[in-house]
Amino acid sequence: MADATTISVLIKARDQASAAFKNVETNAGRMAQGINRNRRAIGMGMLAMGAAITGVGVVMAKTAATFDAKMREVNSLIGLSQTEFQKLTDDTLEMSSAIGVDAVKASEALYQAISAGVPRENVIEFMTIASKAAIAGVTDTETAVDGLTTVINAFKMNIGDAQKVADIM
Repeated sequence: MADATTISVLIKARDQASAAFKNVETNAGRMAQGINRNRRAIGMGMLAMGAAITGVGVVMAKTAATFDAKMREVNSLIGLSQTEFQKLTDDTLEMSSAIGVDAVKASEALYQAISAGVPRENVIEFMTIASKAAIAGVTDTETAVDGLTTVINAFKMNIGDAQKVADIM
């Protein structure tokens, strides 16, 4: 049989738990009322967030489509097979991501590099050099490609000298 102290402790614990549950119930009720009062604002906020996410998705889809179109322009110059084209596309994306340059701008500069005679076997290495030179020279990659290829072609240098030319520039 329980003694008076044990019974007193149990009654006190029950009363405290009951008060805590009542407090939780009161706060939950207030929160529900607040949500109910502000449901229009909450709904508008969720709608705005959904619109922002959709907007980001649209921009990403547009950018991907533009990048693909630019890469297909590059391929119009060199006529790669689908497998080779996909490898060049992946390499271009990897290079632009690693260096931190815009992939669409990189694909535009890639077109210029190939147009200027950079062989496709060396084009990603050349683009890496040109992209880093652009960042260091506070310009865009297309301008760096133009500068490097102009010097290399004018002095009939080997494309392997691109780093040396970039360092001098």
